[in-house]
Amino acid sequence: MLTIPYIICYTFILSSDYYSATALPASSEVSETIQTSEKTLDKWVPPKNISKLFPYYISGFDFDSRPFFVVEIGKWPFRDFIEKGKDLEVLDKYVQQMFYRFEYGGKIYSRPGEENQSDESAGILDWEGFSLVDYAHSPTLKFLLKHFASFQKIQDSHAYGLWINVNAVARSFINLATPVLGNVLERIEIYGTQKSRWIPKVLRRIDKDEIPSWYGGTKDSKEFQPVAIFG
Repeated sequence: MLTIPYIICYTFILSSDYYSATALPASSEVSETIQTSEKTLDKWVPPKNISKLFPYYISGFDFDSRPFFVVEIGKWPFRDFIEKGKDLEVLDKYVQQMFYRFEYGGKIYSRPGEENQSDESAGILDWEGFSLVDYAHSPTLKFLLKHFASFQKIQDSHAYGLWINVNAVARSFINLATPVLGNVLERIEIYGTQKSRWIPKVLRRIDKDEIPSWYGGTKDSKEFQPVAIFG
């Protein structure tokens, strides 16, 4: 029996509107956009209202000295923002900048006092909070699919990703995005909502002192200091 998320997914795929907006070669289109503007992406400062609503950070460095990004994507208010219809181009550029940092993070960020020791980056994509409200909204879904295609561009510099707290709706979206994600999925580990299953996987990659307590680290929100905060 099909669940509601899968029914919505199937219906959306069948619509011509979906194909016109997100069918391949969406990845090449996004790559061209990022390539033409990446010279300015690193120095671009987004409006505070954008970075406040869509924060992410570099938690620390993994055991191979890669910068370890954390993106709590499930808490990002995509639908609320997109429905307002304002600053959508700014949000688009903001997400492009995030992927730029994923791609060049190993060359840009290093431990204090050390030279860059890795050309790769890694991190967590936390899906907690991702719901049918976002998934069932056509413009939001198109926006997400468009930018998830960017994972293809950064696949050579994205060492691995730990996608955690993946609920049924998030898994439906990931299944839908599989064609645009491409080979990067080979480097992605997907885990459900049981911390007992994914915390040990996180701690195999990064030291407890480099990650906050809610991901298995030793420091709570008052003590933990990310290497860099974007938002």
